[in-house]
Amino acid sequence: MSKQCPHCACSESQLHKAFCVDEICPFCGQLLVSCGCMPNVLRLTPQEQYAITAYTDVEMEPLKSIKARWRQVLDDKGRIPFT
Repeated sequence: MSKQCPHCACSESQLHKAFCVDEICPFCGQLLVSCGCMPNVLRLTPQEQYAITAYTDVEMEPLKSIKARWRQVLDDKGRIPFT
């Protein structure tokens, strides 16, 4: 029987749903939700860095654009499948 991620229900060797709390960062190997790669990799401006700490609705700008850029960079780098 194949294992499933307890948070996004993806199966072993499949990609997690985007931004699942169990997804591994392809840049540092740590959990994506707690690693510090995004500001450096995306070269966020001071205003964007403030926005990611001050805003909560990821479907509103400027977070929506930052999230889309981060998703694209993760896809380009190669997201890590669930194991």
